Amino acid sequence: MKCEKCGVEIDHLIISVFDTYGADYPISVDIEECEHNAVVLETDKNWTGYELDGDEANKDIHCPICGSNPFKNDEIQIYDVVRIVKFKSNLSENREITEENKDENTN
Repeated sequence: MKCEKCGVEIDHLIISVFDTYGADYPISVDIEECEHNAVVLETDKNWTGYELDGDEANKDIHCPICGSNPFKNDEIQIYDVVRIVKFKSNLSENREITEENKDENTN
């Protein structure tokens, strides 16, 4: 995307997150453009703007080049995201699934 303030093409933004002791520090977050007018960035509840209102949350989103908020539009949508990770068994790595254990793995 192009920063709407400085005009430079950027592929990440700078935001601040809290560490385990409550101090904040800047991190680089990749962005993904979706549709023609939206940009998505993923972070977690440690983002310093997470519990703030829109105006205050916007103050913590920065262009890595000019340091300004790279958006002229102040609309912001913040979602709670749950990521579920499941792990497969190692059964099929070392041997073929036989008819006997095939039923076991389909449940």
